[in-house]
Amino acid sequence: MPRPLDGVALHSYCCRLGLSQDAEDLIATIRSSPPNRNPRGNHGNMLVWYPSKKMHCVIKAESHRVEFAFLLEAEYADDVLEYFDQPHPPMQLTSRNSPNLPKSSLIATFSIHRDSGIALLERHMLRDWD
Repeated sequence: MPRPLDGVALHSYCCRLGLSQDAEDLIATIRSSPPNRNPRGNHGNMLVWYPSKKMHCVIKAESHRVEFAFLLEAEYADDVLEYFDQPHPPMQLTSRNSPNLPKSSLIATFSIHRDSGIALLERHMLRDWD
């Protein structure tokens, strides 16, 4: 089954968003690569393997609360075209709200491709940052 951004649709999407060729190449890499790593059940987390109808594959999450809730939101949101777990290559994120967080804590967990744009996200419970 084809995904929404297969074929020329990816190029059209990137042009509509005004993305550079480098950005389009990175998105193509994320879309065609396996997850960067397999989730682990650390700190009492319950692993979730979600069979996504939208993505036609299993999407994995390390948390049955925060990350799984995000998966369900992405799966059923009309404006979400595609979403990927543990995007490859691994990308360090910076936080606009908490610049003092250690950089190793901010590795993208999801890449989400919406009608309005693309985001790399990290999901955690607030108490995890204490």
